Amino acid sequence: ARSPPLVSLRAVDAAEPGSGSARAAALSVSETDAKAFASLPLGPVGLGTYVGRRPASPAGTTPSQLPFALSQPIARTEVGRRFLSRLSEDLAHFANAQDAGGGLEMLHLLEDQLRNYVNATDPTPLQRASKHIDTLRRSLRQTADRDRRFVEAA
Repeated sequence: ARSPPLVSLRAVDAAEPGSGSARAAALSVSETDAKAFASLPLGPVGLGTYVGRRPASPAGTTPSQLPFALSQPIARTEVGRRFLSRLSEDLAHFANAQDAGGGLEMLHLLEDQLRNYVNATDPTPLQRASKHIDTLRRSLRQTADRDRRFVEAA
């Protein structure tokens, strides 16, 4: 089964405000570049091989309620009640997201991976990770150089 895309974007045509019609773009963009940018701007770099979804936290390990109670008169005002309610909702949402996992992180830089590198007697996994990250840096640099040349030529 294919995992969901890391980022979802859609392409839109530029139009002059109030004109209701699209105007010609000053730069020409290849169809391949337009599709890549509309779907995943760093797709050509192979972003999916460098970024992974964070594993879920064990259920209930992230606090889902505020760790304090306010009894000050200001907390009983309309603004105070709304503020505390929003904090509570945000914390509950954060706890659910942590329990569900799915946050994005750079592969080879996950906490457990870094801990394994430090504790390992064999340097091979760290060397492999370093090589993988260097490849990403080169790819990003090449993409940035290509984009810079494109803009300078326009």
